[in-house]
Amino acid sequence: MKKSIGILVALLGVFGCYGSEIMLGSLPQNVKDSTLKRYEIKSGSVQYESIIEGKVFGATVKGAGTGTLYFKDWGAVELVEEKESRTTVTKLFGKASSQEETIHNLSKLDHGKAFYVDFEKKEIRSQNDFAMESIQSVGNGDANQFGKEMFTSMGGEKIGEEDILGFKCEIWSLMGTKQWLYKGVVLKIEASIMGVKTTKIAVSAEFNKSIDEHYFELPNFKIVESK
Repeated sequence: MKKSIGILVALLGVFGCYGSEIMLGSLPQNVKDSTLKRYEIKSGSVQYESIIEGKVFGATVKGAGTGTLYFKDWGAVELVEEKESRTTVTKLFGKASSQEETIHNLSKLDHGKAFYVDFEKKEIRSQNDFAMESIQSVGNGDANQFGKEMFTSMGGEKIGEEDILGFKCEIWSLMGTKQWLYKGVVLKIEASIMGVKTTKIAVSAEFNKSIDEHYFELPNFKIVESK
């Protein structure tokens, strides 16, 4: 199931940067003087809560999680952290077995460089960000329009508008996944994959306010450059 989710996320985030947040909200929004302007907001912080539930291959899956997004410089610098716990209960021949799983993801984008933290290996994988490389190939064109054209070419469409925390969001849909976007920032996601539904929604959000530098710090792990 994880592989299927990963494939969908990759498709949704052709020009994105991270994990479950690599969706249309991470598409580059504009290009000016070779600067990646990923959002229509200069800075912000968002706190999320998520619920996971459903059945897959006869197993019942339930879980919950939290997430945090911090960004500045129109999204050129961004840190995303997610924590999730889930329980999978499988019944076979009248007997039930339970499997507990915890997930902790932490990633950062810094002006075209992406960093992914591996807490098990205690190391940070670093690589050039695909979004920045893609935007450079666009030049000074309308990157916002370019990104939306790519999204719609994959079958995505805007299906409406709705307020989240008082912010008017566009609702975009693709392959069983819906996203609520406020000026490019994801405030809600609903995804149904292989019978398991995940709902992630912002519970607090602040924009265009100064973000302290310590919110962008990564653990003091060894950095490994990916080729």
